Amino acid sequence: MNNIFKLKLATMTIALMTAGSAMAGSGLPLSSGLNLLVFNDFTVTSSDVQGAVAVGGNATISNYSIGSNNTPGTALTVGGNLDFSSGGINGNTVVGGNLTTNYNGSLGGSVAVGGNLDASGGVSGPANSTVTVSGNTTGYQSWYAPTLVQASGSFSQGMNFSSLQTSLTSLSANLTAQAVTGSVSDVNNELTFNAGNGMNVFNITAAQALDNMTITGLGAGTVIINVSGATVDFGSHGYAGFNNQVLFNLSDATTLGLGSVYGSILAPLATVSGGTGAVFGQVVVNNWSSGVEVENSPFTGNISAVPEPETPAMLFAGLALMGFMARRKKNH
Repeated sequence: MNNIFKLKLATMTIALMTAGSAMAGSGLPLSSGLNLLVFNDFTVTSSDVQGAVAVGGNATISNYSIGSNNTPGTALTVGGNLDFSSGGINGNTVVGGNLTTNYNGSLGGSVAVGGNLDASGGVSGPANSTVTVSGNTTGYQSWYAPTLVQASGSFSQGMNFSSLQTSLTSLSANLTAQAVTGSVSDVNNELTFNAGNGMNVFNITAAQALDNMTITGLGAGTVIINVSGATVDFGSHGYAGFNNQVLFNLSDATTLGLGSVYGSILAPLATVSGGTGAVFGQVVVNNWSSGVEVENSPFTGNISAVPEPETPAMLFAGLALMGFMARRKKNH
């Protein structure tokens, strides 16, 4: 194998190994302003999310506030239909399907609708804003605000929910597969996570999620707490030493109960229903029907050491190609 061929192989190897890792960020692959991501349906009443919300399916909202922390830009993105009867959306709204409005629901910014608008119940919003509709409009009166605009050209909701779901589900599985790096003591229903700098990975069971939790020695490190089980309920208990560098990862959970949780939550298969309290972090779930508040505390931990889902496959493909080229060179 001559030096030129060796150089080509080395260059290919580096490119293949870095292609995936170059995509890895330090935190979750989400905007820091995105407080709650729901891949499917969102049904809520009498609570709030301080930051932005993105819903891949349909959303039904009453007596509910979104973007109360003065979210810039788009506060709510809905891939399907939105029925907004009361509450406040403090920012722009994007709806991929149909929008049904009511006087009691305040749209705090401009609105873009990919489907139809039913304004029979009234529309409430700033006088200097617009609602741009791609489909048909019923019930809108000329004195309503925001101002009605008929869209021209193609509609874009600005988010690819299918891609996000695939990426974050794979990330969750990869986090679960990481080797445990720290010790957990469990004494009288009190969990203590002994952390340090760098990425700290801990595994606990669904039953232990109900215990009081303390993190020691965290400093500038990141804590990943993998919680096993199809049904997980955090209940309401104490937290000490937690901050926005903590991520609860639930790759298997399909049913999730929440109380007050101090940390971000990655549970891409889970349906959240009921519960009271507040989550202090970013949340990713499959379905959401809960009165639990979500506070705007973006995850700032560093998970760049976790390989992207495609990285191992790309590396193996590259190694196979290198082997083929080496054999081909030898035979010729």
